[in-house]
Amino acid sequence: HVPPPLSARAGSPRAAMERWPGWHVHVVEHHVAYLQLLCRAAWRGQWQAFPDPAQLQRAAEMMMAAFCCVMTMRGAADALTPVTLLGLRRLSPWLIAFSLCCYAWRLARNRWLRQEWFEFLWQFCLPRKWTQCSICAEQVHATPWRLAKMPCCGGELCWACVRRHAASVVDDARPEMRCPLLPCRSCLPDVVVCAALRRHQWSLEGLDPTGSRFRRKRRAYEKWALTCGLAESCSARVEDVVHCPREDCEHMWVLPRERRARKEASEPSTRWNPQAWSLGRYVGLYSPVVEDGNDLRRIHCPACDHHSCLLCGLPWGDGGEAPEGCAGGGQDLQADSHDGKCCLEHRSRFPERSHRTKWAGAKPCPGCGVRIIRSSGCNKMTCSQCGMHWCWVCLADWEPAHYGC
Repeated sequence: HVPPPLSARAGSPRAAMERWPGWHVHVVEHHVAYLQLLCRAAWRGQWQAFPDPAQLQRAAEMMMAAFCCVMTMRGAADALTPVTLLGLRRLSPWLIAFSLCCYAWRLARNRWLRQEWFEFLWQFCLPRKWTQCSICAEQVHATPWRLAKMPCCGGELCWACVRRHAASVVDDARPEMRCPLLPCRSCLPDVVVCAALRRHQWSLEGLDPTGSRFRRKRRAYEKWALTCGLAESCSARVEDVVHCPREDCEHMWVLPRERRARKEASEPSTRWNPQAWSLGRYVGLYSPVVEDGNDLRRIHCPACDHHSCLLCGLPWGDGGEAPEGCAGGGQDLQADSHDGKCCLEHRSRFPERSHRTKWAGAKPCPGCGVRIIRSSGCNKMTCSQCGMHWCWVCLADWEPAHYGC
């Protein structure tokens, strides 16, 4: 039997149907529905409706053949999207049921989650009673879902103020997170901070169903808590915490304070000291602390494989490349190295970085441009140069609404 030429088959009804974009997806949908019917019958034990159990395997083979046909005739890019959407539509009831079961299991295990659901539903049962927040002076619905009660002093304030207070402490890298209500200065528990973040996640102004912003803020808070806890623990043991100076590295060391103080004592404190001059180094006025031929100021980070100075935090600069931001440009690698030099002399090779370090965290005044550093307090800034009142977060003219920026 010789197949007819393509010109003769082009006008057939099947050829016209195959040119319809949804025809292949329609065929695959029939095969998926048939396979789903067989699976449902197997789940219920109703194999008597299908005399031949091998139909399940044949249905799977038919579906794979139809899928291969679609991939071949319509192209992989055109076929994969409708088939994927079709599979998701078929599996959506099972995925929803599985997700609900997982959430019910989590609800049964966590008491705090049950308490939050109870507080969320209880706010619709209580009568509308309003109270004033002690910090932002806004009217808040007097329910546990809207109003936080401090476990230390029993004071009440809105959850938004608790979240903003915790965010300001983390952003300013303060060593302690105290209760925002005066005169109480007790430490704020982690449970209260995490509850404030979750309240904001499901509020109308900060709705975050996927939880991406919530997880980012929680990681920042956990990192701050770990850093402060480690610093407090090391302070009690007369030790210092040293961070890797690279911005993209979070590695830390614990160093005895006595050894660090001994290294700092051997360094000149001002440029007027002859030990900080290059001539003083050549005539022997300055020599770094060396042990077994190694400079004790040099540290190596195993996380990022970066060599830097323990005291000034600048790159050591002897790995065959010029240090980043070095004024020498790599023309003289020996001159760019920290070997045998004091930190003041080596810092002179990095004028741009020294300027950034001096003004790290500063922001320019929108009125006159003078750089200002905020150590603590709210978002309202007053420039001592031009007298302008502006917001620390958005750099706009100050208004009371900027307390919540």
